[in-house]
Amino acid sequence: MNQKPDPTETADPLLARLGLLVPINNLEPQQREQVLASAATLDIRKKDFVFRQGDRDSFAFYVLEGEVELYADDQLIKRVVGGEAASFQALSQLQPRQMSAQAKTRVKVLKVDRGLVDRLLSVGTAVDSGVPAFEVKEIEATDTGDWLTEMLQSELFAHVPPSNIQRLLETLESVEYKAGDIVIEQNAPGDFYYAIQSGRCEVLRAANNKRPIKLAELGPGARFGEEALVSNSQRNATVRMVTDGELARLTKADFVELIKTPVLNTVTLDEARALVAGGARWLDVRFPEECAVNGLADSRNVPLSNLRMALQDLDRDRTGGELAKLYRLALDMGAASDEQALAKIVLDGLFAGTSADIGAILFLPDGTDEPRPRDLTIMAYQARGDLPYQRVSDHLSEAVLDSGEAILARDVSDDSRLANRDNFGQIHAQSVICAPVRQSGHVFGLVHLYSTK
Repeated sequence: MNQKPDPTETADPLLARLGLLVPINNLEPQQREQVLASAATLDIRKKDFVFRQGDRDSFAFYVLEGEVELYADDQLIKRVVGGEAASFQALSQLQPRQMSAQAKTRVKVLKVDRGLVDRLLSVGTAVDSGVPAFEVKEIEATDTGDWLTEMLQSELFAHVPPSNIQRLLETLESVEYKAGDIVIEQNAPGDFYYAIQSGRCEVLRAANNKRPIKLAELGPGARFGEEALVSNSQRNATVRMVTDGELARLTKADFVELIKTPVLNTVTLDEARALVAGGARWLDVRFPEECAVNGLADSRNVPLSNLRMALQDLDRDRTGGELAKLYRLALDMGAASDEQALAKIVLDGLFAGTSADIGAILFLPDGTDEPRPRDLTIMAYQARGDLPYQRVSDHLSEAVLDSGEAILARDVSDDSRLANRDNFGQIHAQSVICAPVRQSGHVFGLVHLYSTK
């Protein structure tokens, strides 16, 4: 690799190219000239490396000519060709390098002082382009490894597909900030998702034009900015640097494609209402003053910024509610006047806690030694809406009576025991539960539940 300014490359074409390179294109012409004066063009032979995975440096590399391949753990992630759109972005910017960049052809690469570019972007004027302090950079690189590990081990990234993780590492951009810099501002549109590599930030919120209140202080490894990107709304707080530091950021488009789309499960309003009717509860994650304007009367308000801390209380509320339902059901069962009344109470409880459309409880006569489906008597039957009476499956009853074990099929069409048998009568079931009712180890009845949707 030759590392010196190329005398055959005139300044004007390179200056024109700088006007396309991100984020150098945001600099003034005089500042771009300063960047070019400290930059170098590198001629790299085929199969040589621009940098290797794990390297630490203070430069940004842009492909001017030829084709470069980016590898992570020997897996090809992306090809970058000089002159195409991807070449206007720096190659794998995170420190330490998360990928290796290898020349597929003979290539020409522009090597730029990343620290100089960041300083020019932050101050808006020409600055001293002296040699960076390598000792300080080494400390930052060590911190970078810690924050990256913490981010990738978080619950959010545990659900992101591995292929998306590789693309994310390639796309993340490191940006330096000074103490007092505003990273995001309340009521501004959401544009980036951030992770703190080094330094500390404070989260501030102003309500009703009052003086901002400090909500939290964040350190390396903390992430923020996803709320506005997930909800496609304005920022609900301001984040300001407490110390100098470096943040990794991801554009809104990349966040939606790589994180939000594969991770976030959504339901329609009608589906949400059905869940609430079945015992779920609305959760309003806006700030209290926003919820007070038009929040639902039966919702619980937990600001999104506090949601992680409130999860334990939410689980306790949910568990307490379920235990209370079971306790009431046990009291009702104990007060049943006869077998039919008991079966109806149990079936009502099952319908309240499941999505079953059709259900029945069947009992066997006393003293039945070898029970068969014909011996069963329906003690309670229930169907949602205006579904007509439909006989429960003798095939399911026989299978459970023979084995003494329940049949649970979430998808009948995928269950080899059920898909090829036309034994459901008029019931076009999508999922089924058929379970024995026992007392002292003896089966004296069956529970049938069917979901037709």
